[in-house]
Amino acid sequence: MPIVFVEKTRCAISNKIITDSDYVMGFYAFPYYEPPHPLSVCYDNVALRDEFNKWEFREEVTEELSKIWTQRYGKSDAYQTVIFKDDSYIIAKGTIDANVRIWFLKHIFTLTVSKVDWKAFCQTLLDDQKEISFDLHKDSHLLVRKENEGVKIYYDRLRDRIKLDFLEWHYFLSILAMNQNL
Repeated sequence: MPIVFVEKTRCAISNKIITDSDYVMGFYAFPYYEPPHPLSVCYDNVALRDEFNKWEFREEVTEELSKIWTQRYGKSDAYQTVIFKDDSYIIAKGTIDANVRIWFLKHIFTLTVSKVDWKAFCQTLLDDQKEISFDLHKDSHLLVRKENEGVKIYYDRLRDRIKLDFLEWHYFLSILAMNQNL
């Protein structure tokens, strides 16, 4: 698992130093590629979210990680029970820990919500508010902000954020509505 040291760690894509105000994404479980393969920079590394979003290899990396995450997390086993799975999302509840995880496969983004808070989390997001704030854990906070061009989801635990267009946002909400009662 990659670790970020603010003002020391560099973005795998641009080589820029990561600062305290940057949004950062990790390439968790990314396979190793031999250099000079362009994806070799992803192994056990992090990138600035904005650099990743405009990177020429974004689609290839997203497809690779989506396949890995679907194989690893998209099936029931002793660790978790899959609640929902399609080409865009996996929602699974842990059988050992007390969490529900959401993998946004097309964005390389995950959220972890306590099982105790799951229903309140779903209901809060299903409310039609311009800005939604939700404490996921004692050390993590989620902010959802609707803007003219779509919805931005900020997750401070991982210092990351993604942007969904309204069609994708409403699809995500429909999945939550169907799965809010675990």
